[in-house]
Amino acid sequence: MQRLSEKEFLERFPLREPSNEMGGVAPGELSVGQDTCISGIVEGDVFVSGGLHLVVDGIVEGDVHVDAGAVAYVHGTVEGDLIVQGAAFVDGVIEGDIRGARDSAVYAAREGWVTA
Repeated sequence: MQRLSEKEFLERFPLREPSNEMGGVAPGELSVGQDTCISGIVEGDVFVSGGLHLVVDGIVEGDVHVDAGAVAYVHGTVEGDLIVQGAAFVDGVIEGDIRGARDSAVYAAREGWVTA
């Protein structure tokens, strides 16, 4: 897993305008099928498919799974694990572990919360 600085991450994985926006409380076991921004709470795991971007402003009460070629931006809390095959930017708290493929990329603002 590659640990990137904030600048490196945003240069390599620029944020895209989401085609779907959700607010409030979203059910868990959520599979993202298009570029999506969630403002609120996801009550369980969230899955980001390859080629897509997910932005979460809030809390994920489960794990975040990021497929190869996908990018997740989390501004808030991940109460579970961050499982990265693609790229993930976390500006907040990760209560679980970060696991990833050798070629995955991660920026975590609070390095103290990052475990391999």
